[in-house]
Amino acid sequence: MQQHQKNIEKKLRRKVRLEKLYRLEQLSKRADFDTNPAVIIERDALRKELWRAENPNNRIVEVIYKGEVIYEGTKINICNKCKKTRGNINSLIRTGGRDDHGRTYRFKES
Repeated sequence: MQQHQKNIEKKLRRKVRLEKLYRLEQLSKRADFDTNPAVIIERDALRKELWRAENPNNRIVEVIYKGEVIYEGTKINICNKCKKTRGNINSLIRTGGRDDHGRTYRFKES
C-alpha cells in the first residue's frame, strides 16, 4: 500500500514538473522574452524551481525514531553521530528502511 502511494506521489511530481517546463518553453517563444519584466520574473522563478543548484552533501538529513525527529544535520554529521557509513546512510535514505536500532533517515523538506 505504501509503495502504491509513493508511485502516485512520484507521478504527480513529474506532472507538475512537466507543466512548469512547458510553461518555461512557452515563455521562451515570446517575442518579448528578454524585455518584458513580468516574463523575466516568471522565467527566473521557474528556472530556480526547476534547477536547484545545491550541494547534496549540504542537504539536511533527519533521523526519525518512533515518529519523532531525534537528530538533524548534514550527512557527514549524521554518519558520525549514528556510526554509519555514508553509503549506508544513502541507501537508508533512498529506500526509507530502518537501521538496526529502528531509526529511519530522510532528507528534510525545505
